[in-house]
Amino acid sequence: MDRRHRFLTLAIAAWGTTVIAHSGDKLPAKIQAQLADVRDFEFAYGNEAFFAVLRYVADRDTSLPVDAQLIDDWRALLERPADFRGEVVQIEGVVRRNTGWRPKREDLHPIGEVSELQLTRNGAPLICKAILTESNADLPIGATIQLSAVFVMIESYRGERTGDTRHAAILVGQAPHIVSAPTVAEPPAPRSNRSVLLVGAVIGGVGTAILIMARARGAGSSDKHKG
Repeated sequence: MDRRHRFLTLAIAAWGTTVIAHSGDKLPAKIQAQLADVRDFEFAYGNEAFFAVLRYVADRDTSLPVDAQLIDDWRALLERPADFRGEVVQIEGVVRRNTGWRPKREDLHPIGEVSELQLTRNGAPLICKAILTESNADLPIGATIQLSAVFVMIESYRGERTGDTRHAAILVGQAPHIVSAPTVAEPPAPRSNRSVLLVGAVIGGVGTAILIMARARGAGSSDKHKG
């Protein structure tokens, strides 16, 4: 399926989705108890609670509700993670990284490959890492997506270049709704065209210089005849 077809398919699916929001969307008590023991700002998110949520989302027969609470300001997740832990929330961001991996735990092998998206939002002091139980390998970098997912925790990590401590909201979902495709920049002129333009400019410059010199010589000869 090409990307344009994928965008259209997901847009139609999102438009026609019947939203069922009820108490059944709450996590089972056992998983809630595991989430209660989660410590935020750890330098890893692969704890028992995370894997329990991952398996729960993967095994669901229905989609996560698309009318979940929209977190417009991601700082709320950073400042009050306990208020959102285990809740289905909705976020919107730009895809900056898209990688796939398979859980190493044997009991999670049936899930298959999951997609990990790193999302950013203008002005947000953190990123969102959305681990999706459905493969989204063809989701392009730069796409703006809307996603319903279960919030798990705040993870700390080191910046790749500076090594400073940064933070990421860890969420588990199924598949995003495409809001808009990435903006396509104007492609640079082909190298052959650039070469032609450069040669043309050089020839034009040389021709202009010769013309100026010829005129100067002509003017000098005229002055001698006048003298």
